[in-house]
Amino acid sequence: VSQEPTLDDVFAGIAAFIAQQPELAGKTATAFQFNFKDPDSAFFIDLKTAPGNAGAGTLDKADVTLELPTKHLQTLFGGDMAAVQKLYFGGELKISGNIMASNKLGVLKGMDPALVTQARDKRVKGSATAPAATAPAASAPVKPAAPKASQAGELLAALTQKLAEASGLSGVVQFNVRDPESVWTLDLSANPPQASSGASNSAKAVATLNDGALADLLAGKRTLRALYQKGDLRVDGDVSLLRQIEQAL
Repeated sequence: VSQEPTLDDVFAGIAAFIAQQPELAGKTATAFQFNFKDPDSAFFIDLKTAPGNAGAGTLDKADVTLELPTKHLQTLFGGDMAAVQKLYFGGELKISGNIMASNKLGVLKGMDPALVTQARDKRVKGSATAPAATAPAASAPVKPAAPKASQAGELLAALTQKLAEASGLSGVVQFNVRDPESVWTLDLSANPPQASSGASNSAKAVATLNDGALADLLAGKRTLRALYQKGDLRVDGDVSLLRQIEQAL
């Protein structure tokens, strides 16, 4: 049994730290996904849904996703920002989604390393006392889930029809859609407004949000304000262009 802290130990320690400070979820309001390589594994830190949690698995809607080799685990959570930046600029650490939100991991700096040690000791003790298990029967290979289909293109095409009769629209908005990833441009100045796949050099506003959040916004289920306050929407540039769209729906 490994005496070195494993990924499970580290995230169990983080979960214990979060449990000690339930106010972290309200202060941080961010969900982090970690995809490790060599070997591959997925873990999360949910500081968005109170009271917060951490462990193995994949979140449906992470605000920021970090990908890196497993060997750099200690560097990531070691508290040395310069070392983490070196990984990022060296291409070893990849960050997608709300990149600036990754800085919020700083809330873990006050965590007692003993929490990880305690999680490791519990794992080692449990392995030592567990009865010997018979070899499991070979199982059928798990069929990977089908990739989620994007709604963004269909949603924005329907939006242009709704905006066709609106007046006073102007400007170009770029939508960086996540889960699944796609990029779209909406030209409000065209008559009628036009949506096209790809980025735009003339965009005055860039909205970053999940595919599902875009669907909720255009269906009137959630407002720009609500999405922004929950951390489900990021707008760079002229936010008034997004308000034009919301008001015209």
